[in-house]
Amino acid sequence: MWRLEPWDPDYALFGLPPLSEEVGSKGVPLEEPWAPVARKKLVWPSFYLVDGRERVDGLLFDGERRVLLVSLAVGAVHRDGQGMRLSEVRLWRVAVGADRTFSFGEGLEYQPLQAPQAADPLGLWREAQKERRRLESELAQALSQKALVLLDGPLYQVGQPYGQVLGYVKTLWARYLPDPYQGLLSQLRPEERTPLFRIPEAQASGRRPALLSWYLRLPLSPEGLFPPEAALLRVEMPLAELEEARGLADLSLDLFCALASSPAKDPRAPQNPAPVGALEALLGRYLGQREVIQRRILRTIGGGV
Repeated sequence: MWRLEPWDPDYALFGLPPLSEEVGSKGVPLEEPWAPVARKKLVWPSFYLVDGRERVDGLLFDGERRVLLVSLAVGAVHRDGQGMRLSEVRLWRVAVGADRTFSFGEGLEYQPLQAPQAADPLGLWREAQKERRRLESELAQALSQKALVLLDGPLYQVGQPYGQVLGYVKTLWARYLPDPYQGLLSQLRPEERTPLFRIPEAQASGRRPALLSWYLRLPLSPEGLFPPEAALLRVEMPLAELEEARGLADLSLDLFCALASSPAKDPRAPQNPAPVGALEALLGRYLGQREVIQRRILRTIGGGV
């Protein structure tokens, strides 16, 4: 018999990422001189912003194994000459670690998602996060055939190749540049970027291909109250001709500086673009109310009203 266990990833103890790929990285500089590149005001093309959210709805345990019930939502915001608007939202519910579908009444079904047999709740949660990243990548790949896509997070190779897509990384755990090139990051002023560099495929974990990348510093006021890395963002893209990549790097600097969020409204400011913050809030509504969903789960397995 299944029972619902109290567990929330927000209160779990997450370990820091391993350092095995951080030290001695072999990013290859591609632009000379190796000096800051200032922002240029450019004409914006049509583009999409893609992001996703996941939420644990419940942890089931039958005395032998655990199944994590997770809701996933992935969506896109489209910006063109008419302004910014919601493009699409996709919703999934998955039972991580299950070998069958879990149904809790009409409209509330969780499809099985494989996980390592001995996975603990945190391991199941990581599998759900991998699935969310995969779904984000699929949507970004589809939209990148139409227009430029800004994808929240790094790029993963899933199915068909990307078109024009820029992945942006807000939390800079890994080090990709060797000395002395790494030192340029601390010299960047607001609205400046580094030159481009190449990340070899051997440096990328999982299913990540070789990439082009650069760092940029966003405006963050008031200056002096935040650590130097607080406004740094790393952007990456698939391999391309240098002139095309340089144009996209300049465009990304203009876009992300203009879309930067405020610390008064978003704790992840300025790296989390303001339209993405609005998209995340909207995706949360599509996930539904967790308390209502848990009541339906309890009614089905017993122990709730």
